[in-house]
Amino acid sequence: MIPRWKLKRELVRLRDQIASLPQAIASLHARLSEPQRRRAHDAAFPQNLRVTEGKIVPSPRLAVVVLFQPHGIALSTLESCKGLVAGGYAPLVISNAILSDSDRALLAQTCWRTVERPNFGYDFGAYRDGIRMIREQGITPDRLILMNDSFWCAITPELLGKIEDLDADLSGLLQDEKVQHDTKGGKPTQNLHIESYCLFISARLWKAEAFRTFWDGYLMTNFKPRTIKNGEIGFSRKMKAAGFSLIALTNRGSFLTALSNVANDELQQVLRYAAYDDPVFRSEAAALLLLPAEGDAWRNKVLDHIRRWVNRRRFNTAFPLASGRIFGVSFLKKSHEEIFAAARVAYLRGCEDGLIQPASSAIVAELAQSVSSVVPTKR
Repeated sequence: MIPRWKLKRELVRLRDQIASLPQAIASLHARLSEPQRRRAHDAAFPQNLRVTEGKIVPSPRLAVVVLFQPHGIALSTLESCKGLVAGGYAPLVISNAILSDSDRALLAQTCWRTVERPNFGYDFGAYRDGIRMIREQGITPDRLILMNDSFWCAITPELLGKIEDLDADLSGLLQDEKVQHDTKGGKPTQNLHIESYCLFISARLWKAEAFRTFWDGYLMTNFKPRTIKNGEIGFSRKMKAAGFSLIALTNRGSFLTALSNVANDELQQVLRYAAYDDPVFRSEAAALLLLPAEGDAWRNKVLDHIRRWVNRRRFNTAFPLASGRIFGVSFLKKSHEEIFAAARVAYLRGCEDGLIQPASSAIVAELAQSVSSVVPTKR
């Protein structure tokens, strides 16, 4: 007999496939024309790019910073560029949207170059063009950062130093693993990757044939699932298969190990500032918070609840307060999905209650605007 959890998983997968069918059919023509569009893009490169020189001199440390902000550059983006410069990196800003004259002038103060390109291929298409441009300049970076604007994080020299100290060929902010689901809440596998909104490339990896082969052969696409599979996930796994080391500043295992050593009252606080998009887990957390935070029985139930939840959602999103305390850095995705919006609300509550040191006033203001409401009251 098929286990109930597996049947439920397959039914959910079938539902999602059926729901996405109209969109897949509607986008079929555009996807079929992509090979021709890729050839045209590469044939016109770099004449099809608008390049604005900035005031930062290119250095052995470069950062390709990809933006899609058609309504104007966010203050947090300018702060990120300043943080990169303070950390010794020269930003190469690549915009997948047309910039205004005023935004070009602002970015020129804190970058080596600003490049406007056709909106094709998402962040990995822009990463590819940035890498190609660096090569054509004859630059061999000692360190390269690939970063996009899909997340909020205070980029500081201290944070950059922490990731550099990992001393890996490919590193970043967060390591994600595919979870093998079961009735006990799932188990992470060795199918891992570094999430691509923040990637650090070593000089050794830059010079490697595997790195060059990946980017020379990468096929840009506006079909997002394929970009994730062949870009974000594919890049990490191909570099790992080629023998290069992958390490992230944060990962699920370290998060759970750290929480297993904290006191019960702190675990209680972890639950109070958690984020949920599943009513079953939300109700479970509420029930645990009604119980006295005493004894091993309560503690074990909480740790099991946290383990099962982070096997379903990213730990830094599910528990932004705890993740920030454990790793010394907070980063939040800009996605409109319910779980990410809930994480932003939880983070803002932590800031309001004095439990989280805000990353910056600009980031807090943008977070508050993104949730389109006043920070919820304490509970």
